[in-house]
Amino acid sequence: DLAHDTSRGIDERLDAAQAALAKLESAATQDEWVGAHAAMIRHIDVLEAREAGKLQRWATGLADLDRLLDSGFCPGDLVIIGARPSHGKTAMGMSIGLSMARQRPVAMLSMEMSHVQLNDRITAILGRVPLPEVIRPNGNNTEMWGRVVDATEQAKLLQWSACDTPGLNINQVRAK
Repeated sequence: DLAHDTSRGIDERLDAAQAALAKLESAATQDEWVGAHAAMIRHIDVLEAREAGKLQRWATGLADLDRLLDSGFCPGDLVIIGARPSHGKTAMGMSIGLSMARQRPVAMLSMEMSHVQLNDRITAILGRVPLPEVIRPNGNNTEMWGRVVDATEQAKLLQWSACDTPGLNINQVRAK
């Protein structure tokens, strides 16, 4: 409701949202310790929901990774991709996100790459075109341009959004 309330300024709406979140946080149970037996009784519900197909894992689209993760991510997982610079973190994250965006909404917050750089990578991933060819296209390569058109058509079917605002602090990231 606050997001759509245009009668109030964004700062006022953010303050109201943060106050509502703070209330939720303080209302959370303080005693988080659960005994093994009580936990197992609760966990039976989870196992039954899995068996009934109500709790499914989300495939990443990368078969080897899905195998290592026992079929993908669980809803609510926090996934951090870490590596040294220029080792493919963004490419891997985008490949996973673009694959998942076929079934569910995916948002990518990139504070290092512009929309142009992100879209170069989307074009390469969806069009199966080497990234250097996307960055430095050869006007005579009609096959590459056909793949770019295919990638653009595929993008219509995705629930994908990206934001390239640099230099955000943790509260701004949380708000986005």
